[in-house]
Amino acid sequence: MTINDDERRLIVDTYVSHIAGRIPVIVGTMNAHTPTAVRYSSEAQELGADGLMILPPYYYTPTDDEIFKYFAAISQAVSIPIMLYNNPVTSNVDMSAELVARMCRAFENVRYIKESSQDLGRVRDVIE
Repeated sequence: MTINDDERRLIVDTYVSHIAGRIPVIVGTMNAHTPTAVRYSSEAQELGADGLMILPPYYYTPTDDEIFKYFAAISQAVSIPIMLYNNPVTSNVDMSAELVARMCRAFENVRYIKESSQDLGRVRDVIE
């Protein structure tokens, strides 16, 4: 199932309005196409989202530099916090602890990670 852009905006706007600041609203704005992910992220911020949760560009196995540039474009477009979402099982992309650390150092608004690799060693590496 998929939704169009108007439906996406309506859903985000409805959630933000209904929640009314009681809890943070984190919006998933991932898309394999960088300009679309940037647009989704900017729209979520404009609609009042408190943060973003974003997978790297998925399925076609991008390089670390391509992933870095993807998040750089998004980070430069928004000021709200970004949660990196590493889910290699469903996305076919596995962000290394080194790449995560590089992005955390480079992008001020990258503040969180959802690590779903199911690798406890990876979680330790990310924390370190």
